[in-house]
Amino acid sequence: MIHAAILAGGRGQRLWPKSRKSLPKHLLPLIGEKTMIQETVGRLKGVAPEENIYIVTEEGQQEIIAGQLPDVPGSNILIEPEGRNTAASIGLAAVHMEKKDPDGVMISLHSDNWVGDVETFRRILRDSCEVAERTGGLGTVGIAPTYAATGFGYIHTGRKLDVDLATTFWEGRKFVEKPDLATAERYVSSGEYFWNGGMFIWRISSILDAIRQHMPDLYEGCRAIRDSLGSDSEKEEVARVYGGLEKVPIDRGVMEKADNIFVAKGDFPWDDVGTWASIENHFPADAKGNVVIGEFEEVDSENCIIVGDETLITTVGVSNLIVVKTKDALLICRKERAEEVRDLVAKLADSDKFRKHL
Repeated sequence: MIHAAILAGGRGQRLWPKSRKSLPKHLLPLIGEKTMIQETVGRLKGVAPEENIYIVTEEGQQEIIAGQLPDVPGSNILIEPEGRNTAASIGLAAVHMEKKDPDGVMISLHSDNWVGDVETFRRILRDSCEVAERTGGLGTVGIAPTYAATGFGYIHTGRKLDVDLATTFWEGRKFVEKPDLATAERYVSSGEYFWNGGMFIWRISSILDAIRQHMPDLYEGCRAIRDSLGSDSEKEEVARVYGGLEKVPIDRGVMEKADNIFVAKGDFPWDDVGTWASIENHFPADAKGNVVIGEFEEVDSENCIIVGDETLITTVGVSNLIVVKTKDALLICRKERAEEVRDLVAKLADSDKFRKHL
């Protein structure tokens, strides 16, 4: 059977002040009428049944997620006592899946990405599951880059794999960190590099074996959790184990070290919707290039992103600004500095006066 883990532990700090600790971006309808996590689960229709979908999240979000995803069993909402990055999240989901179906295949997705051409996305996941089942390899979906992005990691591909499937597959050579602009331009022009969108496919047994080989401490922790599943001590054991786990993404902990990687060509539109600047890719602009969500009036203002609540936002003589208004906070920044909203959030976190707004 095919199982899926949806990783829903992020805070979406660069999308403050809409995205908050109590209601992060994956629980918000940022682009459509549905929330990001609802869209993510909906894209798995025809790939994995809802009873095989697991949500890995943090304390305090369980009730909201259960309300947004009524068809996902409540027992499949897995609570991390504290965030320890994606290697731990995937390990936790994998041992739950292993107990149910040790011979199954696992898909791991982030809860807060946007995907266009959903049918192609589903076909690529199904084909990737087939390759994972056949080979025992560790699979990822490489997103065909549309520009020389410096905010994404990349995957270097090798020889093309001979598989009789509609999706194109390559041998994966190397995962590389976020590059500078010159390096990103070289990657894109080579045709051998793809964006790392954090989508993974593998047999449950294969990822657990890879964790055992490359992250033995995490493996031992996962085995202890598995042994406690269904017992009265399960919650206490998860809390005990998590406190000692290293904070490592699966990319660095396993994928950069493994020699059995395959890469599926992700030829569908994709966006991680990571900053307010990325929002303008999903909404029409007015005649002056302004993207507006909410009430807005302007004089001599162009190329702005305006996101409001019920408050009228007005501007005079400005350009290339991001303005986001909520009931208790207002963000104004230059579009080219949208990444630095994360730095602002860190500053608020250090403030006794303003921490309440996170």
